[in-house]
Parts: sequence; structure tokens; C-alpha cells
Amino acid sequence: RGLLLCCLVALATSQNQRYDMTLNHRKTYEYKYEGEVKFGLGKYDMAESGVRITCKATISGLSEHSFLLEVSEMAFAEYNGFEGNTDYKISPKVTKRLASELADPFQFEYINGHITLITGPARASTTAVNIIRGVLNFFQLTVKTTQTIYELKEIGIHGKCQSNYDIHENEETKDWLLTKVVDVTNCKDKAVMHRGMATAPVERLAKERGESVISNMKYNYTIKPTAEGGVITRAHGFEQQHFSAFNVKDGKFKMEAMNNLMLLRIDNTARGRTHGPLVNKGNIIHKFEDVDINFPMMMQNLNNPVPKAIELVKRLSDLNRASIDNATTEDSMKLYHLLRVIPNEGLENMWKELAGNPTYRSWFLDSIVEIADVKVLNFIETRFKANDLTHFEALQTILMAFHHLQVTPQLLEITKVFLKLPFSKSDPYLWRTVVLSYGSLANKYCVYTMPCLVTAVQPLMEMATEALRSGNKEEMVIALKALGNAGHPGSMKTIMRFLPGVSVTPLDLPLRVQSAAVQAMRLMVTRDPHSVR
Repeated sequence: RGLLLCCLVALATSQNQRYDMTLNHRKTYEYKYEGEVKFGLGKYDMAESGVRITCKATISGLSEHSFLLEVSEMAFAEYNGFEGNTDYKISPKVTKRLASELADPFQFEYINGHITLITGPARASTTAVNIIRGVLNFFQLTVKTTQTIYELKEIGIHGKCQSNYDIHENEETKDWLLTKVVDVTNCKDKAVMHRGMATAPVERLAKERGESVISNMKYNYTIKPTAEGGVITRAHGFEQQHFSAFNVKDGKFKMEAMNNLMLLRIDNTARGRTHGPLVNKGNIIHKFEDVDINFPMMMQNLNNPVPKAIELVKRLSDLNRASIDNATTEDSMKLYHLLRVIPNEGLENMWKELAGNPTYRSWFLDSIVEIADVKVLNFIETRFKANDLTHFEALQTILMAFHHLQVTPQLLEITKVFLKLPFSKSDPYLWRTVVLSYGSLANKYCVYTMPCLVTAVQPLMEMATEALRSGNKEEMVIALKALGNAGHPGSMKTIMRFLPGVSVTPLDLPLRVQSAAVQAMRLMVTRDPHSVR
């Protein structure tokens, strides 16, 4: 009878053990987290760089589905060197900065193994929230107790991606050994940012030759069964991304990311408490920092930047007058960095200092376009209004400034001013450059902004309509070419007015105008093929 009773108790206990993912809001879970990422060419004789974050992550309950995540003992380390010969070095300043941003706890909603909402302090940066996402991504897990091999689409840090699961049981410990492989190449709502690719749309034949980026991601879990549900005792994630711009054999750039999670202890008393108001930080999908265009930064003192920038312009001009001096590349980067922090008044002072010397003047105008924000637009607008640029200088500067600009709705509105300035129309070549450059800028804006409102090309449509009304053939061609550069489907009705056999009120237009109207639809084919057809 005693033996039978023991067997029944053991059977009942085993039946009460659950593996499905959950967290007990009456308990506190303490984990050790480590994440690192390394970049390089994957060759032993080539240097690599990377970073590593280690911390303690404590999860405590507020209610059945609401939990707090507190980060402590934060350490940030950097790696620059050769594999096997160089170790990570702690960065005290970055560690202090991250620790201060992560000092207050974050709250998240956790239902059936899925994180539906993350809230945190308003002052927490996107980078800090992404670190929280990296920790919580381990808990974004679908555990099916009726299948050992299955696949499904689920939301993770990369987006909504295809996940493949494989489960085995450790016969001795009864723990589940779960493997999760995520296909990050075909995700919906994918966390990806493209920059500098506005004029390089995806081409079918190029994709058939092979992808430029090949990615794979794998997680290994050890899940311990409890009466409340499965508890992650250990987890390891590994991700690789190989990039080869032209599918060149052994010409790839490699990124490796690894992260680990290890359970330290579980307390049977919950101690979750919020620290002040929390704001919505989104879901588990990675978010990108809203930053300006990036370029290499040289470590230098940024105090009193105007005299330093003037001296660098003069130095670069003198050293590169006869031939290009490759040793001055570092100085060029320093100059760009200084120009980015100089206010509008400082740029005006630099112009007054350098404009009298033709060589220094040219170097300054060539360099200022690298600012790539509103300051360069304000500077050029001032020059246009003052008429203190030659037509060739204005043409070259506006062309490069528009090309390098990282477009936002605010900047696009500012650039419309150049279509109305009298100086822009003072030379036919300058006017053509301003209008066509604006069209290309509108196209770049629409590539990265969806939906793209028709207001982006409204000035060009009005220009085309006015040219048609007044019979100005030259303005018709320029406006149509600019609309072609923009490639906005909303301008289709305006373009149709210039097409033979399509226009509601046919006009006797020269062949070059009709040809410009046909070519204006070339970029619309990929965005609205039905209307073009």
C-alpha cells in the first residue's frame, strides 16, 4: 500500500508539472545577462571590433500579467584588436551613462510567453530600451506541449518572423532542451533601416543572382517544469550576418552576436514597485534611434570650433593645391565633425573669413555640404538672398547639399523655398539644377516615408500646370523631368495632360515635351504599375 501511495503521489506530481511559458507574479526571478556583438572580415590577420554588455536582470510581478524588469550591475566593454590576442576593456564612461538610463525599472506585459507592451521612464533613450528588448527577447517563446517539432510566425526582436522549434527532454532532469531557429530574411514589419539606397531600388535579376546579406539566428533553451509553468534556467542566442555587396567570394563582412541568460535564483516573495510615471515604449521589435546621417568621428576637443575649422580649411586647401595628399584624410573627417557642431552664426563668421580667398572659399563650400542638416540649407538660402555666390558655385553647392541631405518632412518644406528665390531663376542652368535636384530629393523622401503625401511634389505639379497654361515649352520640360525624378504616383494626372492621345483636352505640343512626359513615368512603374499601364 505504501509503495502504491508513493507511485500515485509521484504520478500526480509529474502531471502537475507544466512546461508552457509563464512567470509567477508572486515570485522574483534573478538572471545574469550577457550580450556581445563583433564586426570584422572573419580573417585571423584582420582586426575586429565589438562591444559587450553584462548585467543582472531582476523580474518581479505587479499583477498576473504585468511585471517589472530591473537592471543592475551594468558593465559595458569594448573590443578592438585581433581574435585571440585582444580582450574586452571596460569603458567606465559608457557604463556610467547606460547605468543611469537603466536605473529605473521597466514594465512589460507578459501573456502566454509573449511580451505585448513595454513601458519605461520617459527619459530612457531608444538605445536603452533596445537593451531591455534584448533581455526580454529570451522570454518571447512559444512552447507547445503537444508537439516536439513545429513552426510558426511570431513577433520577435527582428519583427514578425518564421520560427522553427525542436524540443527534446532530458531523461534525468526532465528539463526540456528547446532549440529555436528564426528565419530573419523574410520578416513582416522587419526591424531594418536602409540608408543611401534611395536611387538603388531592388532589381529582380540582381536578387536572383543572390542576396547581399545572409543571416541566421539560433536559440538554445533549458526549461525547467514547475507547477506554474516552464522556467528558463539557461539560454543562449547566436546570430550571424554576412554581407557581400557584389556577391564576391570571400569578400564578405561578418557580424556575430551572442547573448546568454542564466537563472541565478528565485525568491518566493514578489517585490515589484514602480518608480514614477512610465510611458509607452512599444513592443519587443527593435527600434532605430532617430539620428542624423552618420560618418566617422575623430576624437577631438570640440570647444571653440570655429577657429579650428577655419584653420583646417586653410590647411587642407594649401596641402591639396597641387595634388591630393592622402595624409589629410583624417583632417577632412575632423573638419566635417567640427562643421556639424558649429551654429549658423559660426558658419557665417567662417564665410566672412574665407570668402575673400578663392581657394579657401571653394574648400569651404565643398565641405559645408557634409553637414547634411538644416544648417546647410539656412546657409545656402542666405547666400542666395545675398547674391554673393557665382552661378557655378551655387549650382555645385545646391546639387551636393540636396544629394547629401537626410530628408525629413521639415527639411523638405525648407527646400521648397529655393524654388521661389529670384536668385535660383537668375541663370537657366542653376534653375534647372534647383528644380531637378528638388525632384530627386522628393523621390528620396518618398522611398523612406510611407505613405508619401502628394504635397511633396505639389510645387512641381503647379510649375508644370503654369507652364502649360502660359505655353512655356522650356518650363514644361524642366517640370516634367523633375516630376520624373520624383516618381510620385500622385502626379500622374498632371503628366497625362501632356501625353498625346491620353489628355482630355489634347494640345499641339512639341515632340520633346511629349517625350519628357513619357519619360516622367519611368520611376512610377515600380510604385503604381497599373496606372502607368
